Amino acid sequence: MHQDCTTIMGEHSMKKITWTIKNFSSLQREKLCSDPFVAGLGTSMLGPVHRQNEQKWFGEESPRWGRVSMFPLNEIHAKESGYLVNGEFKIVAEIEMELVSRLLERHPEIASDIRTKNPNLRMGYMSLLLSLIETLRQSPHKLSKTDLAEADAALGSLTNAGFKLDWLEKKLDEMAEKKEKEEAGEARVREIEEDLKDLNQKCSDLEAQLEKQKLELLEVLVLDRRTIMEKQSRKKITWTIKNFSSLQCQKLCSDPFVVARCKWRLCTYPKGKNVDYLFLFLEVADHDSLPCGWRRNVRYSLSIINQNSVKRSRQNGDYLFLNHCSLFQELLYEQKWFDEKTPRRGRVSMFPLNEIHAKESGYLVNGELKIVAEIEVIEVLGKFDVTEETSTITETMDVNGFQLLPSQMELVSRLLERHPDIASEFSTKNPNLRTGYMSLLLSIIETLRQSPHELSNTDLAEADAALGSMANAGFKLDWLENKLDEMAEKKEKEEGGEIRVREIEEELKDLKQKCLDLEVQLEKEKLELSAAKAPISFDDVM
Repeated sequence: MHQDCTTIMGEHSMKKITWTIKNFSSLQREKLCSDPFVAGLGTSMLGPVHRQNEQKWFGEESPRWGRVSMFPLNEIHAKESGYLVNGEFKIVAEIEMELVSRLLERHPEIASDIRTKNPNLRMGYMSLLLSLIETLRQSPHKLSKTDLAEADAALGSLTNAGFKLDWLEKKLDEMAEKKEKEEAGEARVREIEEDLKDLNQKCSDLEAQLEKQKLELLEVLVLDRRTIMEKQSRKKITWTIKNFSSLQCQKLCSDPFVVARCKWRLCTYPKGKNVDYLFLFLEVADHDSLPCGWRRNVRYSLSIINQNSVKRSRQNGDYLFLNHCSLFQELLYEQKWFDEKTPRRGRVSMFPLNEIHAKESGYLVNGELKIVAEIEVIEVLGKFDVTEETSTITETMDVNGFQLLPSQMELVSRLLERHPDIASEFSTKNPNLRTGYMSLLLSIIETLRQSPHELSNTDLAEADAALGSMANAGFKLDWLENKLDEMAEKKEKEEGGEIRVREIEEELKDLKQKCLDLEVQLEKEKLELSAAKAPISFDDVM
């Protein structure tokens, strides 16, 4: 037999005894006792699995306690039950030493001045003291201020009766202080949680405001779809590819189409080209038959359409929402020169094939894939593909007294059709100067067709100066002045929007940092509150 340990558990001193009985199955004696050991007054016995806890008084009439039918013998002797190992049977007893004994041992003078001799009253006072100790062992969270006030009154009664309880008065003051800290901690936690809730809401509001501001800024940056003048050199083409998933060809091209008297076609690699992406490009249809030196400056956009209206389309490798198509397409345009060395333009990894083929993605409906190309021919050097003339870039044509290049002719004709009085007061007769002024006008128009983001305030000032020169020469350009004012206003909005976006982003960054700081502070407060709520042990009270 050995004594495992003696510990203070809660309000009692606990001693644990292990009694090992060897050769248990072969014992012939009716009764077997362990060696004597020293412990307190109350006992309880524990088995390895079965546990019985009891509190009893031991005295002359009851010097022993236990149970006749505590453990079934057949279960103890059962093979592989675990109760008998190598013939040994182990019994564990945990004996709690009476609280009063511990109390008197630690504070022997506690009742030295007590005046009451009546045993019943003395026992009553001791019961009150033990109840007071038990009260102070509870968590501050479970005690109300009334409980503490009543405990203080009980402590006063015990002191008046002659008990020396300075140590318990300190514990009561400590408990009152813990209670105060607990209440303050709970209030502080609620405050921090409310502050954190408000900050998180402000963050959400700011994020929404930031998205709105970015959208407004984007609307400013995007080219006005109502261009200064409609150009016949722009066209939108939709190419529908049927049975896309079952195509076996490596390369597929659309039928040729004409934009600005130039032939084009769209081509794609349905299975990708060395990567798992749809390779889509725009190509000059008859580039092999064109004479040397040809060049075409083109602004274009390639898209595949998500045919589910609630979903999104992909354009030049970027996402756009269908109800915002008109907003984003201009931004996603690319402007490139096509020539002998580069007769086609596009991207090898434009659209992921797995996304196109994904079920319910919306890109394939009834096996059809729809591709949209928007093409605007800015300038053509060399022969047109579709024309009855044989003019080249070096030839000029007369339009209302202005000598124009073939690439300028349609643009100026459209301009004079919309504003017939534009040059009615233009008095310059010199053909070279007239052509120079017209080229300057076209340059101003081309400048104002750019995004405000692409123009500096200096560009706008120079455009205004050039517009003044045109007006002084006799051109009637009120409509263009309005566009210039509109562009200047857009530029101002853009700059103001960018500043506001930066301000909101900084404010949002600060708010998020405050949220993080508050969350750390909240965790700290909760830990401190948890410590304040923890009950104190019997040893602490004594």
